[in-house]
Amino acid sequence: MPNKNSQPKTQSKDFSLKSLILPVIITGIFGITVALINVFGPLLANPTPDKIIPNPSVVSVRPVESFPTVVDNTSAQSTATALSQNAKLVFSSQSKMELKHNKGGIVYALAGINLSDLIIEAKFYNPYNREVKEWSYGFSFRREGDATDNFDLFDIYIQSDSQWFLNRKQKQFEQDEVPTFIQQGVIKNLDISPNGANKVRVVVSGSIGYFYVNDDFISTLDISSMQKSGDVAIVTGLNPNQTLLGASTIIEGLKIWSLKP
Repeated sequence: MPNKNSQPKTQSKDFSLKSLILPVIITGIFGITVALINVFGPLLANPTPDKIIPNPSVVSVRPVESFPTVVDNTSAQSTATALSQNAKLVFSSQSKMELKHNKGGIVYALAGINLSDLIIEAKFYNPYNREVKEWSYGFSFRREGDATDNFDLFDIYIQSDSQWFLNRKQKQFEQDEVPTFIQQGVIKNLDISPNGANKVRVVVSGSIGYFYVNDDFISTLDISSMQKSGDVAIVTGLNPNQTLLGASTIIEGLKIWSLKP
C-alpha cells in the first residue's frame, strides 16, 4: 500500500523550487525595467525636436558693410557709363603739362575746382626707365584745405611695378600727415615701357568710385569715408624714392567733368 505521506513531500519540493525561481524572475524583470527607464526615460522626458531653432540672441550675424561693393564688373561699368552720359565738362587742357621731379617728395598741380562727384581723365607718360628707379603717378580728388599744412584728400595712383593704390591722406597744421590705406590691386594692361604712356580715368560718385586704365575697367573704389567737395590735382612721386631729380612726368589731355547738374 502506498505511503500516504509521499505525495505531500513531492508537493513540498515543487513549492520550494517555485519559491526560489519566482523571486529571481521578479528581480530580473525589475532590473530590466530600471534599465529601460534609465535609457529611454530621458528621451521620453526631453524628445529631440524635428528642427533645432537657434536662439536669435546668440546667433553670430555678419555685420553689414557700409560700402556697397559692386561684384559684377558689367554692372559697375554700366553704372559708370550712365553717370558719364550726364556729366558736364568743367576743365579741359589740350596742351601737355609737366611735373618736374624734386629730390624725393610728391609733386602735384591743382586744377582749382571744388567738386564732390566728378570724372577725371588724363594720359600720363612714363618719366624714365623703371630699371633706373621706380615711378608713380595719378590723381588727388576731394582735396579739402590748403596745399601743405591742413588738408584731407584721396589719392588714386599707379606704380611702375603695375600696382595701383587708393589712399586717404589727412594733415592738420603742425601734426604729421596721416595716410590711410584703402585698396590696392594689379593692372594687367599697364604700359611700363620707358617711353610708354597710360590713360587713367576715375569716375567719382557718392561713396563709390570707378577706376579705368587704358579704357579697361579695373575696380570699384571705396570712397565712403569722405564725401565732401574738394579740389583735383595731378600728382607724381607719391612714395619716397619714386622721383628722379632732373626728370619730369608729362600729362596730356587732362579733363574734368562734374556729375552734379
